[in-house]
Amino acid sequence: MKIPLTYGAYLAVAGIIVNLVCYLLGYHNDAAKFETGSRIAQAVGFIITIVGLVYAMLATRTASKDQSLSYGRAVGVGALTTLVSGAISAVYMLIYGLVINPEFHELILEMTLAKMPAEQADAAAGMMKFFTGPIWTSIMVLFVSPIFGTVLSLIIAIFVKRAPQVPAVGEAAV
Repeated sequence: MKIPLTYGAYLAVAGIIVNLVCYLLGYHNDAAKFETGSRIAQAVGFIITIVGLVYAMLATRTASKDQSLSYGRAVGVGALTTLVSGAISAVYMLIYGLVINPEFHELILEMTLAKMPAEQADAAAGMMKFFTGPIWTSIMVLFVSPIFGTVLSLIIAIFVKRAPQVPAVGEAAV
């Protein structure tokens, strides 16, 4: 359990850094830059997640006595790692939306409503305000991170798994 906790914390901290860099560069305060900032953050976050999951799985494999890692255990490590990361990130997103950058969620609402026809935007404004708020965003991060991480883990585990090494005939088993 130590490896998923450690690498989950690493993933969360890396995501927090990406988020803060986007904020400091003005991507979370300016509607003209918001879409670009979101795409950059998503791409960087995707790469960070893949790298973090690979390292978590490799660390688990290295920690085993025979340097093996089953497919199921690799997926489990990835799921736990992203569960930890999602929990930390959810708390951060709540703090970010309520304290650090309260205008962030208003910008998300504004951008979402701008993509809708006027009459649809008027009808959906109240509901959209709830779904783009800091609490709902945090809840979504908490649930989506492990789901997304598990799907990625299902793919990554194919490449990281390793069967136990069977000693050759005539070799003494250690």
